[in-house]
Amino acid sequence: MDQKLKLIWANVLGLDPDEIEDDMTFVDLDGDSVKAIQVVAAAATQDILFSVETLYAYPTIEALSSHLSSSDETSLQKSPTSSLTQIASGESSVTSHPLCSQISTEHRTAPVSPIQEMILHLHENGQLHLSVYVYEIEGFVDESALRQAVEALAINHPILRTTWAKGNSGYCQVLLSSSAVSFSSFDGCILKHIQQTKAIILTPGQRNARFSLIRDKSMGTTFLTIAIHHAFCDAFTRYLLERDLVRALDAPDDIHRGPPKPWYGDFAQYLRTHQDDEKAFKYWNDYIKGSTTEVVCRGPLGLTREHSILTNSMAITVPKKHQVGLGAVIVTAWSLALAQHSGLSDFVFKMGKLGRSYPYPGLDQMGGPLMATSLFRFRLTDTDESIQRILRSVQQELASHEIYEHGLETLHSSGLPPVQCFVNVKLGTHTMQSTSIGDMTVHPRRDLESWDVQLPTSIYLEVAQELSGISMKMCYRSEHIGHQKAQLLFENFHHILDNIDGEDFGVGQLITKGKPVDNMTL
Repeated sequence: MDQKLKLIWANVLGLDPDEIEDDMTFVDLDGDSVKAIQVVAAAATQDILFSVETLYAYPTIEALSSHLSSSDETSLQKSPTSSLTQIASGESSVTSHPLCSQISTEHRTAPVSPIQEMILHLHENGQLHLSVYVYEIEGFVDESALRQAVEALAINHPILRTTWAKGNSGYCQVLLSSSAVSFSSFDGCILKHIQQTKAIILTPGQRNARFSLIRDKSMGTTFLTIAIHHAFCDAFTRYLLERDLVRALDAPDDIHRGPPKPWYGDFAQYLRTHQDDEKAFKYWNDYIKGSTTEVVCRGPLGLTREHSILTNSMAITVPKKHQVGLGAVIVTAWSLALAQHSGLSDFVFKMGKLGRSYPYPGLDQMGGPLMATSLFRFRLTDTDESIQRILRSVQQELASHEIYEHGLETLHSSGLPPVQCFVNVKLGTHTMQSTSIGDMTVHPRRDLESWDVQLPTSIYLEVAQELSGISMKMCYRSEHIGHQKAQLLFENFHHILDNIDGEDFGVGQLITKGKPVDNMTL
């Protein structure tokens, strides 16, 4: 097992196997979230099944090998490799939805996943707009090359050829046989275009992605935008599309080489046949027993659509001696900030994170929404406890729920007590850098982008990876937490995150150095 893991790590990290010592951590070897996903996917092809969270929880070859050799794999992970390969290659019969029989046999069909179902509902109700990715095109704008690259992208990524259907029995997704794409070119204002595009509500049967080339004469700049339904993409999907768009611009014929990309519909079918909702409900009920979800205010929360937003950004480097991932550092800092705000030592909030943790072949090449959602329980029994110990405890906790992370819809409909805080840790991708192809340079313009969703929680915290570090956004409902208290909570989170350095000390030092909060009052 040790040697197999070492060869997989070496191949993904671009190292010689002899360079990897058994006690060297994945982070020590410059492993990041994207490479972690690639390691998990490569291991799955050799029947070695584990998740990204497990890799970070057992970050050395020695620890990971020992854990995998001694632990019983979950029901999700015990799937026969033959069936996984069959599903991933598209050979399986994916017709377990009543709508499937009503659709032309020219198209492949599959159920939607729980997260897709939730997003489709939100989009229909105008609560979640299209994701609009913006790129500035500098130099010679070769419209023909851009169109050709986009067409190659659609052929290469089945998620761009996917739509959905809706009937009395619910939704299903459809893989279209045609690779035609929606590509438009026109003069206009980029800001107005973004605003208008975000307001579009797509309907069943429409293509989920639209590509536009906008010549903004007032700015003297040309932009490329990709508008895509969030039910068919996530942050890692964006990374895959950007990577292959650049490849297609450079050599459109070469992008078709190599094995075909897996279709998300097959993965949704895999989830349906391997997840146990009843077991998950019991697990989460037992998990939160004795704790509380009331981290912001007491009592039932009234319905409101009003929200305010706070933003910040910072550079952060996780000290290697902590032997944990960036996600664990962020969750620890937020938990301590909430503990300081609420005065609670045992509480629960909801977490969203990059969900490419399943042992599924080709997961590192598949587009689609793989956001995993779980509850996270934080318990602080002693303020003298060392920060390193808490960080490692949080890392272990994040790795312990993976087979029950079915998606938001499962938890929303489970009857569990409503949570007041949702944390979305959007790590696991690299932000695209400015790239030149011939006489044309493509600059990502994330400063022109925004992602807004109306979730039924008092606080929504989003932490995303950027080239310069991480960006943070906190949306809150002022009826539940006043502006001053929200500002203090956000500032204390930033302060704690900024002070988790390489030294080990009692966690109470982080909490007491933050600004005081009058607990649980508006």
